[in-house]
Amino acid sequence: MNFAMIKCTFMRKLSFVVILLICSLIINNLVRSIYGLWQKSSLIEQAKQDLLIEKRKNIALRLEMEEVGSPMFVEQEARNRLFLTKPGEEVILVPKELDEEIKTTKKMRSKSNWQQWLIYFGFSS
Repeated sequence: MNFAMIKCTFMRKLSFVVILLICSLIINNLVRSIYGLWQKSSLIEQAKQDLLIEKRKNIALRLEMEEVGSPMFVEQEARNRLFLTKPGEEVILVPKELDEEIKTTKKMRSKSNWQQWLIYFGFSS
């Protein structure tokens, strides 16, 4: 009878260890699955942000495409880049030196009178 009790106790302990091992494997797989899903959710959030940025770019490009397709834009580009004119108009080319002088004059006009005098006498730049 002693042998039967030892065998029964051993079988209980062995079954307990086997059940514990199976439970630990199940828990390990569950933890890995949860971690994988957590990583994928952050990946999905990043993809959503990228999609939002690309949608904004798409909207901006569509608006630019509408602007470029308008007859006013085509006419303006033809005038500026190709120097085309309407009948009765003439093209006047301004030398770069004169253009720079005009820009500096406009800068000076944006300053007050006393600031212009200080610049003239060299007290300020």
